[in-house]
Amino acid sequence: MGIENQKSVYKRRRTIRRSDPAAGLSLLKRRRWYLDVTVTPANVQHSSKANLITGIAGETIDQGEVLYRDGSVSPAVLMLAVNSSAATAKCVGFAQSAAAEGQPCTYSDDDPDYNPGGTVVVGTRYFVSNTAGKVAPAADIGSAEYVSLVGIATVADKLPINIINSGIAVP
Repeated sequence: MGIENQKSVYKRRRTIRRSDPAAGLSLLKRRRWYLDVTVTPANVQHSSKANLITGIAGETIDQGEVLYRDGSVSPAVLMLAVNSSAATAKCVGFAQSAAAEGQPCTYSDDDPDYNPGGTVVVGTRYFVSNTAGKVAPAADIGSAEYVSLVGIATVADKLPINIINSGIAVP
């Protein structure tokens, strides 16, 4: 293929990416997948100042995942938070212990010195992600996703838990 043909193909790809909303959305979703904070459960640590609460797991939960309380069943159970609806994006805290479905799970809804078990960027706001149980930076929140702030990173390994559930979807 000659240089002119290569340039033409390149221009067409750029045009498609810019003009096709579906193509742009799929590219955005792939990009967002890599922006979630990668958590190593063994590295998750709460401080002595953490407010710890115990609930029952409604599904398998790993240490460090963000949770919401599912009140559609009785008794209410803890599930992995995801920003696809107002109910599932209403974060109650971070899991401090792993649990299988039906087992007790300890979580924290307030901790000024929380170590999320992964690297975070200082000064970055982190929200419930579109990947169940994960958190992502503000740049990762896309159209029609619900906004639930979980905290702002203060050090590369500290994400003070300060949950604000807005119940609002990004337009």
